[in-house]
Amino acid sequence: MLKQLGAYERYLKQLPKTLRHELHNPLNKLSMSLTLLDGEFKSNQLDYAQHALAQLKQIIFSLSEATSIEDSLNSQPPEPFRIGVMLNHYMQNTIALHPDWSLAVENTISPEQKILGDGFMLEQLLDKLISNAKDFSDNQRPITVKGWTEDQTVKVCVENSGPELPSGYEQQIFDGMTSIRTLNQDDQAHLGLGLHIVKLITDYHHGKVYAQNMTFTKNPDISGVRFTIELPLLKS
Repeated sequence: MLKQLGAYERYLKQLPKTLRHELHNPLNKLSMSLTLLDGEFKSNQLDYAQHALAQLKQIIFSLSEATSIEDSLNSQPPEPFRIGVMLNHYMQNTIALHPDWSLAVENTISPEQKILGDGFMLEQLLDKLISNAKDFSDNQRPITVKGWTEDQTVKVCVENSGPELPSGYEQQIFDGMTSIRTLNQDDQAHLGLGLHIVKLITDYHHGKVYAQNMTFTKNPDISGVRFTIELPLLKS
């Protein structure tokens, strides 16, 4: 039974990659055919078909992304890096790239403090958390990224004002294929894998991640959600 379960687990892990590989050519052929047809005549049905094709490609990419990141983490040896410096650079670039997102940063992590891991993967983690905050923000307050140290731990949180998490979902949302989106604001396919990837990257850094509902000290009438990651500092 254990051998069968192991084989089934390996099959499930390989399934997204297999789907992406097998569907790549027919999807490209379909895309090319739709493009040629679009050049000959205009039709609402063609627009619908192209939109559906784009959604299908996004679903296949999302399914294989978590597996690809997990494989990359398993093969990537951790290295020490300055988490405070990385966070400053990352936020400067993100604010410059998204001037309309209303982003703020409060970082008090010392430039000398380091953690063991992968800075690029942590940037991917922050991409997921900020994108999630943007999707759920009600724009009453800026999306705020905070970084600080506490004892032998570095903490980074992403806060947004907006609807609170349903009761009981504080940890469940980090499981794969779990989504609480009742409204698909950006008309994209959401499979609940973004926060699962956050959990994978946090686990690689021997940290923990959690979500909690919150109210803002200066505006107690405004509610929101805070996602926090805790990572062990590298002892000097």
